[in-house]
Amino acid sequence: MTNLSKSQFQEIDAYLDIFREQEAKPRTICIPYELWCKQNGKEPVSSESIRLWLERERKPTQLNSFYEYVHSINDHIGDDPEQLLMRVVDHLFPSGHDNNLAKLKRLAGIYKIIRKLWTPANSEDCFECCVVISVSGSKVTYTEYERFNSARPIDEIYTGYVFLFGSSVWIIAHEQHGSCIKFLTIHDFSPPILSQARSIDFCRGNLIAVSGNGPNFSHPFAMRRVRNEFRQGRKVLREEVKLDPDVYDYLYVNDEKEKIG
Repeated sequence: MTNLSKSQFQEIDAYLDIFREQEAKPRTICIPYELWCKQNGKEPVSSESIRLWLERERKPTQLNSFYEYVHSINDHIGDDPEQLLMRVVDHLFPSGHDNNLAKLKRLAGIYKIIRKLWTPANSEDCFECCVVISVSGSKVTYTEYERFNSARPIDEIYTGYVFLFGSSVWIIAHEQHGSCIKFLTIHDFSPPILSQARSIDFCRGNLIAVSGNGPNFSHPFAMRRVRNEFRQGRKVLREEVKLDPDVYDYLYVNDEKEKIG
């Protein structure tokens, strides 16, 4: 390894400043860096060397592979914004696993999602609609067709991106022609997301919708894989909801807690 130039050291320091501002731990940097080295056949420098520099205790003189890693990130600043988003999330919020894309590909397919209605307030009714999870290059995308009749006709499409974190999946999606963002987390999968088994058939989690005007509602949801894509959803009265007892109880978990209280 050869010594880096002054400008190369400055580029690394500027990169580390982002993590210093966040008071990030060294592993936040080292996990994606070591994965990059593995993918590119590079020999990683020690995590201790990176820790010393991050915490300004000592500046090592030879960090060539780490510089290449940092420079590769900076080289993509002008890339397609979707690709840049994938890289930023991957580097700033590492999942802790190798080959996230292979795990997320197991979600690809068509699903029926069911959750309680947001309006009217405190509704006991649910709605079902179509969700499509797709893989395009290094991206995993989410599309939800929220079309059904409630107090008024609803015709909204949400599009966004799917990420892995630990043993959970998180999704951020934006209404195409509106002012609402959805944030979904999925924690329960059948079969488990981290296994090497077949495609995911069923999953459940929690969703919060962030509206410019608020209030921002949150509900549990469940998704089950279906064969054919459908665009028209439907409202389902509570007494008409047909789900396994544990899934039904999960959708109405807040109601049950209130009864106990």
